[in-house]
Amino acid sequence: MDKVIEVVVEIALGAHTRAELAARTHLRGRNARYYGNAAAWLGLARRIRGGFLPTSEGLRFAAGTPDERTRWIGYKLWNRPVFVDGLVHWTWEEERPDVGLAREWLRAYVDLANTTVDRRAQTAVAWIDWLLDRPVWTDAPAARAG
Repeated sequence: MDKVIEVVVEIALGAHTRAELAARTHLRGRNARYYGNAAAWLGLARRIRGGFLPTSEGLRFAAGTPDERTRWIGYKLWNRPVFVDGLVHWTWEEERPDVGLAREWLRAYVDLANTTVDRRAQTAVAWIDWLLDRPVWTDAPAARAG
């Protein structure tokens, strides 16, 4: 998630092509596209031919403090099925979800090839772990209350 945030900030600062993103973030072009697509999925950027532009939400996000960004990501993930499954699991079971559980949840929502499900499950668990490692999120009363 840290790399997604870095990419959003760079897009907001004017790195709109994949080549510019790759140069500023020390990513390969393919990885710059991957993280740019993640930013677009979160609503922080929009795809254009050869790159990305910031959305108005992405500009506000990039201007925010680290704590504001973390809270924004947390609330955004609470509105996505697989992530809410993972966060509810953490809340009720008091354990972090693993990739196997995330695979099951993904299969309940989408019909994808196994390799795609595996990659997305790994990303979902990594993003949930990232969020749960942030005290600004886990110490908030709403974080456990749902």
